[in-house]
Amino acid sequence: MRIGLIDYGLDVQTSITCARLADALGFSRYWFTEHHAPADPWGSAELLVATIAMVTKRVRVGTGGSLLHYHNSLRLASDFRLMSLLFPDRIDLGLARGAPLLPGNRRRLYVEQNSDFDLAAREVNRLLSDSGTVDDLSVPRALPNHPASPTVYVLGSSAHALTSARALGVCYVHGLFFGGTLETVRGLLDPDRDIVAIAGMCGVEDSHAQRSLASDVRGIVPSVVGSASECIRVMEAISRAANGAEVLFLDMSLDSKTRQRTLVQLAAERSRTEGQFAGAGTKDA
Repeated sequence: MRIGLIDYGLDVQTSITCARLADALGFSRYWFTEHHAPADPWGSAELLVATIAMVTKRVRVGTGGSLLHYHNSLRLASDFRLMSLLFPDRIDLGLARGAPLLPGNRRRLYVEQNSDFDLAAREVNRLLSDSGTVDDLSVPRALPNHPASPTVYVLGSSAHALTSARALGVCYVHGLFFGGTLETVRGLLDPDRDIVAIAGMCGVEDSHAQRSLASDVRGIVPSVVGSASECIRVMEAISRAANGAEVLFLDMSLDSKTRQRTLVQLAAERSRTEGQFAGAGTKDA
């Protein structure tokens, strides 16, 4: 079973520390969420992707995901093409719906031409797929003019989102964060391309994790709260139900030491149950 991670930021230094640790422990990927609330430690997940790729060696790095309604498609595609050139076969671009929580940021960041998510996602994917010579200089081109490109994912929690990803020819992440279930996509996920994303908390003992769980983490619904063995058991069950797809884990704990301990415990438990921690860091999921 492949396990990746989503960072729902505490602070930038914790993210750097945890990403390096995840890289050393063999996790498959390390993604950053994009949010725009007053307490968020970053507003540009893309800059963190480049930073983390520089200080790690093998773990895939990406966004989970870039809020497409609030990005210029050409700029986004160009940024990720350049990162893919600098860090070959290690960059992921997750495309997500959603809105900044601050009304002022919503008004300032909103990109009118990206109001239709499916059309905007198609344009980003077109820009990333086009690396040939174009004589017409009026045609938008993602730079640099190089075939390097990230692995693109559509993030969602419904059969419609999966259908959108398939129509685009890109990968899909099915999120269980906000009460979603696997029933809507059961039997439809491709383990070589798709991922299931869950949230939870891993404690030394189940009771410790229960006591540590934050009462309000922006409406996120945990799929598991318990010991490392319980977390791995639930991840394995979810992966099996999703045709063997990779599991992406969002740690809901709210301090740096707990997050680092969680990574070590999950890796150790995975090693204990399977004999090795199968990270598959350079394999596209």
